[in-house]
Amino acid sequence: MAADIGADEYNGYTPDLPPEVDSFVGFPPSGDPPLEVRFICVAHDPDGTIESYRWDFDGDGTVDETTKDDSTTYTYDDPGTYRAEVTVVDDSGLEASATLTVRVFGPSGAVPPTAVAEGDVLPEEFTLGDPYPNPFNSRVVIPFSVPRTCHVEVEVFDTLGRRVWGCAGTFGPGRHSLEWDGKDSSGRELGSGVYLVKFRAGGEEFVRKAVMMK
Repeated sequence: MAADIGADEYNGYTPDLPPEVDSFVGFPPSGDPPLEVRFICVAHDPDGTIESYRWDFDGDGTVDETTKDDSTTYTYDDPGTYRAEVTVVDDSGLEASATLTVRVFGPSGAVPPTAVAEGDVLPEEFTLGDPYPNPFNSRVVIPFSVPRTCHVEVEVFDTLGRRVWGCAGTFGPGRHSLEWDGKDSSGRELGSGVYLVKFRAGGEEFVRKAVMMK
């Protein structure tokens, strides 16, 4: 039985495909004001190129900045929760969007009561997700969750047990992520191999493997 062929395909026309967002992260995702956050969006277009990135830092529906690069920074001065959004536009004008939450603490160092956006489901336990992409070439995203405001430590070790990179800070309840650029704490590029990502928070500790291939 012959396959059903659409009119466009029969006439030799293939519809344009929209871009796809692979990951959208902000670092740090929470902290005390003024909080400078670096946003990074990894995206691709199946049948073309990415032309621009439109950034809405506070979720008010207004484009605050348009860039050709896949990263930018923004400083939050006031406590609260902000729903940051990036819209990726390809060479055909098609779009794809992704959002994340940035939490800016109040004077006490805690997230204000209004900091939980409507519809958010907070995690019930501490978790360390699998780093992605894995294997990675130049940078890897480390996802984790905390059920309450607490001090978090994330460290990377090589197979000899040497600490090569680390990050620590106070994070509000929610799902967060950090990005490691494959360099040590001094900014030196590291070689291919297996690395151990260690997460500590709330008296708990988790370890995941990340493989760098160059």
